[in-house]
Amino acid sequence: MESGQQSGKGFLLAFPFDQLHVVGRSEEAIEQFAAALPLAREIESASIETALLANSAEAYSTLGDPDQAISHFKRALGVVARMNSPRRTGRTLYQLAGAYLSSGETRRADETIRQALSELERAADRSYTGEAQALFARILMATGDFEGALEAADRGALALREANHRRGVAGALATRAEIEIDRGETDAALNRLDEALELARAVASPSVIADVQYLRARALERARRFDEAEVAIAAAVAIVESTRGGLIRSELRSSYLATVRRFFDLQIELLARRGDIAAAFEVSERAHARSLLEGLAE
Repeated sequence: MESGQQSGKGFLLAFPFDQLHVVGRSEEAIEQFAAALPLAREIESASIETALLANSAEAYSTLGDPDQAISHFKRALGVVARMNSPRRTGRTLYQLAGAYLSSGETRRADETIRQALSELERAADRSYTGEAQALFARILMATGDFEGALEAADRGALALREANHRRGVAGALATRAEIEIDRGETDAALNRLDEALELARAVASPSVIADVQYLRARALERARRFDEAEVAIAAAVAIVESTRGGLIRSELRSSYLATVRRFFDLQIELLARRGDIAAAFEVSERAHARSLLEGLAE
C-alpha cells in the first residue's frame, strides 16, 4: 500500500504535466513526464508510472508520432499487468487502440478496442467506456461499417454526458458529425459541431477545437456556405500553426505537420474555389516549405 506521502508526490508528478498536454503544450509535457518517471519508480508507484507513460503516449499521438505512442502504451500495459486492475487495463488498451488506428493498423485497433470495452464495462468505468465507444465508432468508420459507427458514437456520447466529460462529449459529437458529412447530412452535422465547439472551448482544448473547426469547414463547404467555411478553416489552421510553432524538436514538428496537412489542403481548396489563386499558392508554398525544412532538419 502506498503511503500518503507517496500519493502526494504522485499527484504532483502526474497532474500538472497532464494539463500541459491538454492545453496544447505537448512537447513540454513529454519532457516533464520523462523527467518524472525515475521518481515514480523510486517511490514504487505503479499507478503513477502507468499514468506518466500513458500521458507521454497521448502527447506523442497528438503530435503525429504513432510509433512512439504505441511503444509508450505497451510499456504502460507492462506496468498495469502488475496491478490487476480492469479499469487501468481497459483505459490503457483503449489508448493503445487509438494509436493503432492513427498508424493505420485497423485490424489491431479493432481487436484492442474490443478488449478495452470488455475490461471497462467490467470495471463500470462510464467515462472511459464512453471514450472507448467514441473511438470504436472511428474504427468502425475505417472498416466501412457506418451504421455500427453511428450507434457506437451515440453510446459514447450518452455515457460521456452521464459522466459530465465535456471534452469527451465534444469528440463523440465530432465523430458522429463526420459520418453525417460523408452522408450529405450537413445540417445535422453542423448542429452537432456547434455544440462540440462550445464544449471544446469551455474546456480550453486547442486540439479538439481545431478538429471541430476543420469538420465545420468541411460541412459548410458541402452546404455551399463557402465564406463561413473559410472562416472555420482559418481558425483551425491558426491553432495548428501555433502548436507547431511552439515545438522545438524537428522530428515532432515534421510528424505534427504531416498529421494536420489536411487542414492546409482544405484551406487551399477553398481559396482556389473563391478565385484567390495568389492566397492559395501562398498557403501551399508555406506548407510545402515547412515540410521541406523539417525534412532537412532531421
